[in-house]
Amino acid sequence: MRSKQQTPPNVHELLAKLAAVELPRLDVQQQLIQLRSGKDLNFFIIPVTVLILLAGVAIGLNLGSMIWGFVGGSALALLVGYAYHLWDVQWQKAATDQVLAYINELEGEQGFLPWFKPLLAKQNYRRLFYKLSKQGQVEIDDYIRAIKRLQQKDPSFLMTQLQRLYPEASEARNSQPNA
Repeated sequence: MRSKQQTPPNVHELLAKLAAVELPRLDVQQQLIQLRSGKDLNFFIIPVTVLILLAGVAIGLNLGSMIWGFVGGSALALLVGYAYHLWDVQWQKAATDQVLAYINELEGEQGFLPWFKPLLAKQNYRRLFYKLSKQGQVEIDDYIRAIKRLQQKDPSFLMTQLQRLYPEASEARNSQPNA
């Protein structure tokens, strides 16, 4: 996915980027709701299924075998339900793809969250950083949890910790404005 940059980024830029992260854009369910606005058919699925079953029973009664009508209506309702499921899976994938695109935008070429790795509990985020760095995959729930945790911390504490971790980035920034 990305190769880690050798020189650390500017500490102020990291903190500004952290503060600018929009958590609602990382929520897959929120993205799904926005994508499907006006196209959600959940309200109609149960009534349509009941109508299909009743139509099957009515056809079965007219033909003299209510059981076979019910079986036929059930099969038809199953096909309609499966078609709806496939339609829903496509929307779920589109919402997940939008969230992953936003994460890729945040991470960029140089990475973003891995620079905060020493400030997060190693045990809690081990899987997130392993998949992010080694496999190039993102665990969306863990990523959101890490961003929330970092945003809840005091910015001045984060600033001092990042400057302590990456002193060469702080020194480079201090020497540039004088030029």
